[in-house]
Amino acid sequence: MKVYDDCINSAGAILFNGANVICYSTGNDAIDSNYGRSGAISVAGGTVIAFSQRGGAEMGIDCDNMSYVSLTGGTLIAGGGSQGGSSTTLSGSTIPSRGTTSAISFTEGDYYSIASPDGNVLTWRMPCSVNSSYTIFATDCVAKGTSCTLYQNAIAPTAEGINFLQTAEDMPMIWRGNGDTTGTQKTTIAF
Repeated sequence: MKVYDDCINSAGAILFNGANVICYSTGNDAIDSNYGRSGAISVAGGTVIAFSQRGGAEMGIDCDNMSYVSLTGGTLIAGGGSQGGSSTTLSGSTIPSRGTTSAISFTEGDYYSIASPDGNVLTWRMPCSVNSSYTIFATDCVAKGTSCTLYQNAIAPTAEGINFLQTAEDMPMIWRGNGDTTGTQKTTIAF
């Protein structure tokens, strides 16, 4: 889903519980909750990839305080600006997670993979170019204490025999548990 304003916005809590979602905003937050307390944005299952191209105060996920984000299952990758995002530890997460304030650039159309020592965790095709000043990585696919690697220019996996999502022709895609990890190393994620 591509929009100019917030892709997903609510005055209440936003819960992801098994969906596969890719959303990005060219001018605002990707996901924005104004709930104002714990559980404002919750990921309990599925895969959520959310980016804001705008930068500055506009984020992949925005709920005014990163401690309001609850991560109990699934996978979340979010990036954009840095408002409210300064901690590498996400206090509302019970799954392995890491916030990073190191700038990471993502290029539209390139494939990215996160790989653990046991193999590939996730591969996706980036829906937009983003210079992310605060990026969140969280997944229940690895154990806490695992060090993973983010690769750019990974080779797209095939759809056969793996968990595969293609939202529409020529749209971003997600693969879980399969993919190439011989691309260019972007960063290490210490879960």
